[in-house]
Amino acid sequence: MENMFDEIVMGADLDGDGIVDSIVTGVDFNGDGIIDATEIMDVQGINVWDFCNNSFGFGSIGDGEGFSVGYEQFSSSETDMGQVIGTPAADEQCWEYQGESGPCAIYAQVMAYEGMTGVDIDPKAMIEVAAEQGWYNNGTTMEDMDKILNYLGAETEKGYGGSMQDLQECLENDGRVVVAVDGEEIWYGNAKIYAPNNPNHAVEVIGIDYSGEEPMVIINDSGTVDGHAIMIPQTQFEDAWEDSGCFYVEAYA
Repeated sequence: MENMFDEIVMGADLDGDGIVDSIVTGVDFNGDGIIDATEIMDVQGINVWDFCNNSFGFGSIGDGEGFSVGYEQFSSSETDMGQVIGTPAADEQCWEYQGESGPCAIYAQVMAYEGMTGVDIDPKAMIEVAAEQGWYNNGTTMEDMDKILNYLGAETEKGYGGSMQDLQECLENDGRVVVAVDGEEIWYGNAKIYAPNNPNHAVEVIGIDYSGEEPMVIINDSGTVDGHAIMIPQTQFEDAWEDSGCFYVEAYA
C-alpha cells in the first residue's frame, strides 16, 4: 500500500552552541499540510524525543529507558523559604514518572490530588477510568484536563489567560495547579526545533521561588525521570505556557 504521508527532515541545534546536534523529522500523516508528529534523533541516530500533536498530551518521551534533561531541582536548604510560595518540598514526594507515552495530564492531576489530600492514588488505575469515560485516548484534551480531579472529589476551576498571579494565589490558598505547556520549551528552553508551538504536555506547578534574581517556577513533571521539584526560570515557563493560551486548572480539596 502506498504511503500516505509526507516527511520533512531538518537539523536542530538543541543546546544553542551553533552546531547541529540533532535531526528533526516532521511527518504529515494525512496529507493536510499540517505536521502531525515529530521525531528528534541525536547525531548518532538515537531517538531522544517524539510526540504527536493530534491530541493534547500525546507524547512519547525517550526510548522506554527514561528521558532526562538534567534540571536544577528545588532544595529548601539552598533558598530563603520565606520567599517561596507553595509547599514544593512536600509536594515533590508525590511525583511519579509516567514511563509510557501520553498520560502526562493524568499523572499531573493525580500528583495534585495527592499533594492536597495526602491520599495515595494509583495513576494507572486513573488512566483506566479516564479511558472508560472517554477522557483519555493516548492523550487528554485540555477540556478534559480536570476530569480525574473531579472524579476523585476535588473542586476545580479552569480556563485560558492565566497569570503568575493566578498561580501564586492558588498556591497561597492551599490549592494545586495543573497547566498545559509546550514541552519542548520546558525541556530545551529557547532551542529552535521543527515542532510547532503546541500545548503538548501537562505539568503540575508546586511552587514559585522568588529568592533569586529571576523567579523560578517549581514543577512536578512526570515526563522525565528527574522531574520532581524542578525549577524553571519564569520567562522560560511563561514562554512554554503561552503556547496553550496560558491554560490552567486550579484544584482544591
